[in-house]
Amino acid sequence: MEIRIIADIVPTEGFEEELKTQLLDLADKSQSEAGCKTYTVHSDTTSPSRFFIYEIWENNDCLEKHENSPHFKHFIKSSEDTLSEIQVHLINALVE
Repeated sequence: MEIRIIADIVPTEGFEEELKTQLLDLADKSQSEAGCKTYTVHSDTTSPSRFFIYEIWENNDCLEKHENSPHFKHFIKSSEDTLSEIQVHLINALVE
């Protein structure tokens, strides 16, 4: 079953550009993973320093492999200072 995610991400004040770079690097590496259908970084139109990641994975196994990948683990460690808050939402499409 397909897994869809929206991550709502708030940077630590003063680290907005650094976190943006980290997120874009994570997206670049994640997009080439097996089972990744979509992995895109967005910014809020009214608050450009607030970020969102929209992900679609083929199934839960692919998502678990992503969460255990070296580049994802590197992001988690390297964003300790740049990431203030993250909320991850599993979502379902109501209309396709």
